[in-house]
Amino acid sequence: MKIVEVTGIAGVGKSYIIALLSKKGNFIFDYEIIKKYNLNDFKLLIYFFKNKKSLYLFNDILHLAFLLNIPLFNKINFIRNSIKKFGKNYFITSSLPDNKRTVIVDEGVSHLYQNVVSHRKQNNQKLRTLVNKLIDKSEVSHEIIVVTAKDEEVFQRLQSRGHKRIKSEKEIDNFIKMGKDNIKALNKQFYTITQIENNINGNLDFELNKIIGK
Repeated sequence: MKIVEVTGIAGVGKSYIIALLSKKGNFIFDYEIIKKYNLNDFKLLIYFFKNKKSLYLFNDILHLAFLLNIPLFNKINFIRNSIKKFGKNYFITSSLPDNKRTVIVDEGVSHLYQNVVSHRKQNNQKLRTLVNKLIDKSEVSHEIIVVTAKDEEVFQRLQSRGHKRIKSEKEIDNFIKMGKDNIKALNKQFYTITQIENNINGNLDFELNKIIGK
């Protein structure tokens, strides 16, 4: 069974790409798995702690949350969502019946590089290093689809829909820059990566067919 995670900075259109993939290939999607096996927060917590390295992972997640320059509520939410990512990953890799279909995971473990992005001043290099260590400990080595888009398109999307970590339009540029810097770190951490550009004039059919044909 092959697992492919979809990630990218906020506003690039990851959900749109996943919706297109759902119409094109013989994939199974993480939201289908969650629904089928009723993987609520409590069950994902249990699967997180079934991992032999869970205590080390939990310690690193807490360390990351402590360093993030975000409100306390958002720190707690970061911890919760990180546990869910690793819990879901453990379920898929250890408990999901094996089959030949590719599993598509939206914002999986690799998306932690984007979850630590903030418009506020913080030590992003140190945060990226900690995410690297967390990924190393978890031994996650899935294939990655990085969705990209032109900066001006991302800016317009974030401007129109808003984002919980951005309080004003002036902060969007910095948020996008940090997100792109963290994508570079992800590229160094994972070796099987496909970049797909979601833009108004791009040939998405061609790019998606390359993914399906792998």
